[in-house]
Amino acid sequence: MGKHFYELSAKHIHFISARKLFFVGMLMALVFLTLFSKSASPTSILAYVLLLAGGLGNLINRLIYGGYVVDFINIGIGPIRTGVFNVADVVVIAGALMLFTGMPRANKRLSER
Repeated sequence: MGKHFYELSAKHIHFISARKLFFVGMLMALVFLTLFSKSASPTSILAYVLLLAGGLGNLINRLIYGGYVVDFINIGIGPIRTGVFNVADVVVIAGALMLFTGMPRANKRLSER
């Protein structure tokens, strides 16, 4: 029994490590995209910064709490409740919405050139 538990734990640790490495890689790519993009508008740069800040916040939370993110905001009226989330999640969603709403305008400007 102990041997199987150890093997399961080792596989789980490798999976968590690979996931953390993936998130760090994505955040690094986002940093380079933000810093070295010559055609980025101020709005898209702000959106990338929000994505980066939210991602870093969740990553730091995962490192501190052993792979988990602490969600503490729960909004609702009476029995109607939202999902539980944290500030970093709000920042990530705000950045993603800014990117998605700005994409049609950016594509239109590129096609006009």
